[in-house]
Amino acid sequence: MELEKAKAIAEELKELLAPACERIRIAGSIRRRKPDVGDIEILAIPKFNGVVDLLDHKLKWLIGTHVLEYRPNKKGSIVYRPKNKLLRHADSGIGIGQVLAKPILSGGVEKWVLFSKVSVLLL
Repeated sequence: MELEKAKAIAEELKELLAPACERIRIAGSIRRRKPDVGDIEILAIPKFNGVVDLLDHKLKWLIGTHVLEYRPNKKGSIVYRPKNKLLRHADSGIGIGQVLAKPILSGGVEKWVLFSKVSVLLL
């Protein structure tokens, strides 16, 4: 998908999800401004109301209203786990990877610590 179209979808999703997040960032190909985007990556830290994950609640609402849908992985399995959710934008079909992250600050650079990698975003 072209960068500008993917970026518009990502920004729309970010706006929809932001009230349910402590922090949210668009990452991956869009952040790197690649001309062709294979999927949309969103890093997020959810808000909680007691023990209720508000981001998870919002994502399930977006699935129920057909804005998003489950996306099978390469093996054909649905991946919707507490820390990693594979979804796709229903209208465009582009994949959405939503991964929970934890930001740390090191030498003026914000690093979002994921499970097996670190995505570096400048402050």
